[in-house]
Amino acid sequence: CVWDTNAAVAAAAASSTSQVIRHAGSVVSVAMVQREDELLLVSGGADGTAKVWNLLAAKGRGEMMASVEVRHVASLTCVCLTASGRYFLTASADGIMKRWDAQLPYACSGQVKAHRGGVSQLRAHPIGDYLLSSGRTDGRVTLWDVGSESMQDVAILEGPVTQPVLQAAFSSDGRMVITADSTMVRLWSVELSREVLSLPVGAGQAWSHADFSSDGRYLVTAAGGVQVTKEEDRGLIVWDASKGLSREGTLTEGTDTNESVEIVAISISADARYICATFKSQWLHVWHLPTRTCKGSILLAGDPTRALCSGSAWPRIVTADTSGSVYVFEFASPLPPNSESESLSESDDDKLPPK
Repeated sequence: CVWDTNAAVAAAAASSTSQVIRHAGSVVSVAMVQREDELLLVSGGADGTAKVWNLLAAKGRGEMMASVEVRHVASLTCVCLTASGRYFLTASADGIMKRWDAQLPYACSGQVKAHRGGVSQLRAHPIGDYLLSSGRTDGRVTLWDVGSESMQDVAILEGPVTQPVLQAAFSSDGRMVITADSTMVRLWSVELSREVLSLPVGAGQAWSHADFSSDGRYLVTAAGGVQVTKEEDRGLIVWDASKGLSREGTLTEGTDTNESVEIVAISISADARYICATFKSQWLHVWHLPTRTCKGSILLAGDPTRALCSGSAWPRIVTADTSGSVYVFEFASPLPPNSESESLSESDDDKLPPK
């Protein structure tokens, strides 16, 4: 591994990484949540299993609590843990979503047809046992009450034009939902179940990745592996919602020209200060969002998958590769005081949109 000496990146164990899980195939999704004195990590693999770990057990080395055969007919696409830690969810390419108890006997306690096509993403509500699911092809985002016996759908959010949803996330209070498709960002009211704002992103450039900060301020988009014709559209583009979704800059520091168009996955930290991204070149980079400076770079052991988690896991970064390994890195936080970053953060506080 290669570390930036200014990055304040620390190992999760004595070595530079802590490899905690091994699947018999590519890892497709990871999720993490704090539950009392446990730090739960769930991973879903192409081998049809979901593995549950407590990362705080065994003196911080981690201990596997369960390996569950999820028995989806179609291939597994994503996993999620509810904020309460009571349940974890698995979803598949045929639109089926299953609820599992995140404790003994780790049994399946519910199943629904969530989408007409495959499920592309699951995202937990910040409080309780609610979550969002987004459809791979139907363009829908559905809010579910996972704690109800029948896994009731509370709201269905659907735009006027069917577009695959790249990303969906709750606001920090759970009352609003923000979604992104390849060309549009939309803000939805959960209570009204309707769109309240839509803004185009980019001029004719289709995005393949998007993520939102928990405070609703930053949107980060990336063109992934698609052909990018303009140099300024390479890498990760930062948008500021407090300024009417203005384009703030591009995160290219620490990457080379070819690498910046081969993005595999992106994830923003829970404190909305950092974003990490994995690349086909096997690099993982971490940037400070307010200053758009690269704070750390890690050369991964294998080809990364779209399984990347830093939001609820922060200051840990969880990533996985095609060989079936899951790795946990720990980013030392907070960073040492930096006059530039601190002044930016403090002066921008009053510009945040009202919640």
